[in-house]
Amino acid sequence: MHPRVAVLAFVSLLPAAAPAADPVDAAAAKEITATEAKKVGMLLAGPKFLGRGTGQKGNDDAALWLAGQLREAGFDAGPAPGGGADGKLDDADFLQKFTATRGGGGGGAPTQNVVGVLRGTGRARGAVATGGEPPPPGEAAPVPPEGPEAVVLGAHFDHLGVQGKHDPKKPPKKSGVFWGADDNASGTTGTLLAARALGRLHREGVRTRRSVVVCFFSGEEVGLLGSKHYVGNPVVPLADTVAMVNLDMVGRNATNQMEVYGNTSSPELDAWHQAVLEETKFKCAYPSPELLMRSDQWSFYEAGIPVLFLHGGLHKDYHTVRDVPEALNYAKVALVARHAFEVVWLAAEDPKRPSFRKIDMKGAGGALGLAVDPCTPEEEEPLDLDAGQSAVKVTAVFAGGLGEKFFEVGDLVYLWNGFPLAEDDPVARWGAFVQAARKGDRVTIRYVRGKERKAALVQF
Repeated sequence: MHPRVAVLAFVSLLPAAAPAADPVDAAAAKEITATEAKKVGMLLAGPKFLGRGTGQKGNDDAALWLAGQLREAGFDAGPAPGGGADGKLDDADFLQKFTATRGGGGGGAPTQNVVGVLRGTGRARGAVATGGEPPPPGEAAPVPPEGPEAVVLGAHFDHLGVQGKHDPKKPPKKSGVFWGADDNASGTTGTLLAARALGRLHREGVRTRRSVVVCFFSGEEVGLLGSKHYVGNPVVPLADTVAMVNLDMVGRNATNQMEVYGNTSSPELDAWHQAVLEETKFKCAYPSPELLMRSDQWSFYEAGIPVLFLHGGLHKDYHTVRDVPEALNYAKVALVARHAFEVVWLAAEDPKRPSFRKIDMKGAGGALGLAVDPCTPEEEEPLDLDAGQSAVKVTAVFAGGLGEKFFEVGDLVYLWNGFPLAEDDPVARWGAFVQAARKGDRVTIRYVRGKERKAALVQF
């Protein structure tokens, strides 16, 4: 068993008193199961919520459903503590409303985050860690302000929603709905299951030192808008927010494999993650950090808060109508939920506040300094590629990379020195090409920007 601060109950009526099951393990066993993950995931990514597009009815309906789930789990409403003006705690009290004003289907649309809070027992006293370094000789460690600290557990629940005309009589993949099962009904499901387990402990009187804030963000797909709004309007001051754990796309690929980002933003948070691995047994990859910028933990990281981003890996159905709930690995969703639950528990219980360290982004995107995603079939169609060929879309250009002078976000890359990107996994093929390039190589990379075809001659 990994080290964990836990309350043990003893059965006093037996002649030989023996410790009962660890309540943390018991809560997880009751609330975090593959069966329940499938029940929730099939609902979130099904016809009731129609892809949960920001500004669309499906998103609003999903938000109210999630709010009701947090209320039933015993959470207080973050935006309206204790309930609204009538003194009653309603589902709507959990909604943190804002207007999505950037790009995509969410431009200028009213939407909402869903925010709930489990109140901790009080501040965990001790010096605020500062980058892991002790205070200078003769100086006292900074004293934290009064008030409860908090750990944030989050996931974005929005996706692309209905695109064009929706025809419910057609099969799911031809109905005009981007279902977003992995992106991000899977992370939303995992976060909800972890929240239920935390709520069960709270109701049973097993409360953490720090509060736990659970956030379901809208507007992630149109620019991390929900998390940006929360960071600008936190229900617990950012100065008292010690860590953020985010789940995004955790339902595909092998059950025991997980990608982890942001762990180097705090040695303490990384230590808690590593401790939990002793139980969950994930085989973790720690890729270069370009994906760190691509989900809601980035808003918290930019505010100086340690983050941990759990990700199940990309796949060819990303941002397509093929991302359906039947394709999810629900055992994996449950296991990631268990991992997040355990890390949040440790972060909420440890007396020491985790320190924050900036992540070295040097090397992100390899020698070219580019982050890429698979293209959707709709994006590839104008490229007129041969059968079996695909393309990747540039999603970030990092300063200092060789690609900085050639590429922009949104470029579609389809040829590397005459070699196409394979349809089954174009991102992996792109990565293999970049890694295989050696100093002195001259490579022609062909890509499309808008309607213009271009070629970059890169000298490695």
